[in-house]
Amino acid sequence: MSKKDIEKLYLDELGITNPSEIDIEAIAFYKGATVKRRPLIGCEARIIGHGDKAIITVNTASSPERYRFSIGHELGHWFKHRGTIGNLCKKADVSVNRSSLNKTIRGKEKVANEDPVNNSV
Repeated sequence: MSKKDIEKLYLDELGITNPSEIDIEAIAFYKGATVKRRPLIGCEARIIGHGDKAIITVNTASSPERYRFSIGHELGHWFKHRGTIGNLCKKADVSVNRSSLNKTIRGKEKVANEDPVNNSV
């Protein structure tokens, strides 16, 4: 989605004028993705899509902040990678340097984390 698409979604389609008005689950539903909470092992969230519908599953153990981030991240995949979703992320795509706890993120995972307006998180 381009900056113009995001602005159209927020302002014209959903009437969002302030960040406090953002309901990430409502946006997901509006864009064809149903959010479910389930116990997950080895990941915080995943998305499975077909056609114009998707299911985002978020780990029940996620904190409220992580829950929102995970939905946003999976929506990033839905907006930017539709038609190619189906590959689970690989360890090489998201790796953690244990000594510094800095994350190195690349490929589709990095793109899904980008702010659609500013292209950064």
